[in-house]
Amino acid sequence: MSICVNFNQDGDLYSTIDTPETCEGYLLIDQDEFSMSYAAFDIDPSSITFAFGWGLASVLVFWVAGYFVGVGISLIRRL
Repeated sequence: MSICVNFNQDGDLYSTIDTPETCEGYLLIDQDEFSMSYAAFDIDPSSITFAFGWGLASVLVFWVAGYFVGVGISLIRRL
């Protein structure tokens, strides 16, 4: 069950009667809701490694391709 909370002037946290849809402060969720929302992403170390490797490889491939295009252009200019 989610609880809408806010801070008062002293910096203390207090709960409000707002529903989660109309909450204008902070929404505290319980452990079950957090676990369900985290499980929806299904992020594990292997997927992080795959995403990082793919990103790095694509940057390097385009850099090498640009380098060879630059070398080709310079060879054509010399002719």
